[in-house]
Amino acid sequence: KRKSQISAKLSEICKEMYPYTPIINNETINNDYVTTVAINSRSRLISGLLENQLSPNLGLTGTSQDVSFMRSTLIQTGILKNVEDEPVLTLTPDNENMTRVLGEIREFFLSSSNKGKNFQELYDRLRKPEYGYGIKKGVIPIFIAVVLHFIKKYLVIKNGDEEVRITADLLNSINENPKDYYAYMEEWSEEK
Repeated sequence: KRKSQISAKLSEICKEMYPYTPIINNETINNDYVTTVAINSRSRLISGLLENQLSPNLGLTGTSQDVSFMRSTLIQTGILKNVEDEPVLTLTPDNENMTRVLGEIREFFLSSSNKGKNFQELYDRLRKPEYGYGIKKGVIPIFIAVVLHFIKKYLVIKNGDEEVRITADLLNSINENPKDYYAYMEEWSEEK
């Protein structure tokens, strides 16, 4: 009979359908359809995450949209700590659902040996209801970038037969057409 009851019922249904979804309090980025301005802000954040050495505030300044994205997707979820001095990323934050999501992404890459794995498989796992995540496309490249920060030197990404450089633009392209890209984990030995 009340709007609050509808909202409560909707929350109950969502918790049942998507029990592993981490909460991201930023509707601009936590969306399937992100504006061009938001994509540019997300790209600056991703570029900071893909650096070999993390810069204070990931190289972001002020109170811009990219800083807002960093706060809502990385700091509030516990992935990024000590952001202003010596930033530290973790794949096992206190947020259990966030740890699950990062683990899912990490496992996708680690299991992508010689024959490679299509990114569509990862996107299906993170988005389809049967897996319990239901994550919006806007935040997926950020979480992929977090995992890539740790393993990108062992990873090859291909578009068709062509190896591509791991950049923010690449992650945006993968987000648009995941079926066009494959990940290959290099098996490095001491000899190699």
